[in-house]
Amino acid sequence: MTYRITPGKPNPTGVNTEVAFDNMVNKFKWGGVENPKVYLDENNLRMCKTFRIMFTQTIMALMQEGKNDKALIALDACLEKIPNATVPFEGESIPFGEMYFQLGQADKAKAVLTAIEDRAQRTINWYNRLNPEIMSNNSREIAESFDTLLRIASVYNNNGDSKKYNEILNKLKSYTQQYFSNGNPAIGNFALKTMADDAIRSYHINEDPKFQEIQEASIQEIMGLMQKLSPGLLREYYSGQ
Repeated sequence: MTYRITPGKPNPTGVNTEVAFDNMVNKFKWGGVENPKVYLDENNLRMCKTFRIMFTQTIMALMQEGKNDKALIALDACLEKIPNATVPFEGESIPFGEMYFQLGQADKAKAVLTAIEDRAQRTINWYNRLNPEIMSNNSREIAESFDTLLRIASVYNNNGDSKKYNEILNKLKSYTQQYFSNGNPAIGNFALKTMADDAIRSYHINEDPKFQEIQEASIQEIMGLMQKLSPGLLREYYSGQ
């Protein structure tokens, strides 16, 4: 017997949005994750953050398919079922702010990003009080918090809030100078390169001339800081572009 197989049309999002939406919003039982009296150990917290990533994939796929109403329902459901109060927002939740902006919910976007920013700010301030040797031993944690703050700044910048972007970026620049003055050039170089990469990437992603003009000024300022604090990095940076 001969079988003829007719290929179907591939799903460009990689997500069966109808099934994913129904399972995650309607069917799945979350076991009281939203209840502050329910104890969540480290494994449960990691699992909940994985669920947030799954929500992100589903919501982005819904938006790509033009199903913004369902996307907003799913996004609200995620924050209701896995709230910041019991599973603190970290880097995995930054896309929620971006998606709320895209769905016309600026207040909700800012609430999410503010919660993440405050936590990252407290973390980086704590590490910045340490002596240079201990700071160097915790460079990974510092880098993660720095990167989180920069990603938040980029979300604001990409959604028209250059004032908030510059506010966060100015803080990051001051931290960068502190790393060099405290004898931690490795952390300082990471900070400089991360800021430069993000600014250049944003310049090329957004083709609006007004945005690019503002972004170009930011790039020049970061490069000036690089020239002042780490000329060797600047030479390496340009040679690698």
